[in-house]
Amino acid sequence: EKQRAIDDPPPTPEEALDDMLDLRARIVLARHAAAQADWAAADGYLTGIGPDQSAYQLFLGMRVRLLAEAVRGRLKKGESVMAVRSIARGGHILYRLWRDSNCLPGCPRSNRLAVHRAAFETALMARLNSTAFGLAWGGFVNEGGDIKPFVGQALPYLVDKADGEGLMAMLENDNEDLAAFTLGQWKSHLSARLKKPGFDGRYQFLNALVDMQGRPYAVLLEALVEHDLTRGRPAEALIHAETLAVHFPRRPSAWFWRAAALQANQRGLEAARTLSSLAQRTPSDDPVGMGARLGLAALFVDLQRGTQACAMREKIFARPQAEARWRDAAQAFPPLKDWQKTTDRYCG
Repeated sequence: EKQRAIDDPPPTPEEALDDMLDLRARIVLARHAAAQADWAAADGYLTGIGPDQSAYQLFLGMRVRLLAEAVRGRLKKGESVMAVRSIARGGHILYRLWRDSNCLPGCPRSNRLAVHRAAFETALMARLNSTAFGLAWGGFVNEGGDIKPFVGQALPYLVDKADGEGLMAMLENDNEDLAAFTLGQWKSHLSARLKKPGFDGRYQFLNALVDMQGRPYAVLLEALVEHDLTRGRPAEALIHAETLAVHFPRRPSAWFWRAAALQANQRGLEAARTLSSLAQRTPSDDPVGMGARLGLAALFVDLQRGTQACAMREKIFARPQAEARWRDAAQAFPPLKDWQKTTDRYCG
């Protein structure tokens, strides 16, 4: 196609119609090639539209979306992330051009949300640097995109990339509904990561997130305490547990983790006092109150006060609906499971 010079007269109606038909034909051919997973051919049909043409921005956006599909398709076929990374980088170069381009008079509009989404999904799939991801994610958010379907992928990506600023920005959201949803995803991610050997590889990064605030920080501290106890690092566990209790004194789990950390450091009396204080300010049939009392019973076993421990255990589970409430408590507060095992073994 012959490019017009800047001082050329405007196209005649016939020429404009030819241009429009050419663009439509390119789109149809590109879609057909993409359906056949012929990504190079599809991209070729969308190439060659210059910045002086009204469809320039539209075609850039289409190429960004096409290359995202190419990355996804090649990964599904078993290709490695490294193998698709050059395509993904090319997609992000086009994305930056798209962002910087102007929509000339008469230009067909891009689906802006779809282009932003394609760009950040490309960064996620190809594990590009977090700057590339953040640019596209921010554009998607600013355009009003719904990030909920993607938070579960974005959180582990940001942790893997050690992007503390991006991680905290995602977790500390002013929208209460979105903040609650993201917090749930954060808890799920940390819980799943705790079960994997690779947690140690991100321990230093997570441990350094001291500027994190609110409930996301509480959840992180709980995960660090659990990890420290699992790895046999009681001193580190107690440091994190004390920080948790100081910053979040109204959070029952803070006191359960503090008691567990004190117990691991052979400070059973202090652990017992922690749980006794919690038990005194919570009803005995409340899941928190039940947990505090059973934890106290487990500590009594360690302190050679087994008769008292078994009496407490029997009283806890003698109440109506005790089993159901205990299941809720054990699900919410992981330390309770170990304390239950202790009392079950001793009391039978």
